[in-house]
Amino acid sequence: MNKSNIQILDKKSLNKSKQSAKITGEVLLALKQFIKPGIKTIEIENMVLAEIKERNSKPAFQGYNNYPFATCISVNEDFVHGFPSDRILLEGDIVTVDFGVIFEKMYSDSAYTYPVGQISQKNMDFLDCVWDSLYSSIEQAKPGKKTGDIGFATQEVLLRKGYNPSAELFGHGIGTILHGEPLIPNFGTKGTGETLSSNQCIAIEIMASQGNTKTYTKSDGWTVVTQDHSLTAHYEHTVVVNDPPMILTDCELWSKKPSIIFK
Repeated sequence: MNKSNIQILDKKSLNKSKQSAKITGEVLLALKQFIKPGIKTIEIENMVLAEIKERNSKPAFQGYNNYPFATCISVNEDFVHGFPSDRILLEGDIVTVDFGVIFEKMYSDSAYTYPVGQISQKNMDFLDCVWDSLYSSIEQAKPGKKTGDIGFATQEVLLRKGYNPSAELFGHGIGTILHGEPLIPNFGTKGTGETLSSNQCIAIEIMASQGNTKTYTKSDGWTVVTQDHSLTAHYEHTVVVNDPPMILTDCELWSKKPSIIFK
């Protein structure tokens, strides 16, 4: 592990990170009313890009490793890194919008899976469970805890309901860079992995499937899809390690489970 990539925030950088994350949260909340059946995923991209620029900040993803967009928009069986396109969202779909913001050189990163119109109770229960697993995982983001403690908390909630955490996709450190150390797994064993430090900034992101989590990548070179085309969901917060942990990307959208927010 490259220890120089571990993101420990001092008071000044923490304040800037809070401002960056506040912008991310505001845009995610605005998407709640924007996402509906009949819109194209490229319209979400354009809306997010406009909202970010309006807040005097920059998109964190656009240009990163030559990624061409401000958002990753993943629909149904798309696990992560979906390209915005002319794809039209249909009633009953679920869509994950994942994006980050740069504000005064500090990065934030968050993702939320939205129901499109009315979805089945089965799929809403799935979203609730992945949401629950995120918050259970965040509870482990305390000084002295290990990355394996976070991964164990993730898988414990998901496996109990019959869902599967990704073994291929990870959270990460974040702060002055978008992707730093350590990797934050969606699975793990208690007391193993890298030790977390006070004021360390990490992105905890839960990526789970209703079926098999083995994936392939589409011809665009980015969009990762479940091999069995099972439904996926993805919830992510930027978090500062503390006791209790500090969720930077929090907003009203996260105040209750998806089934309550979208009832």
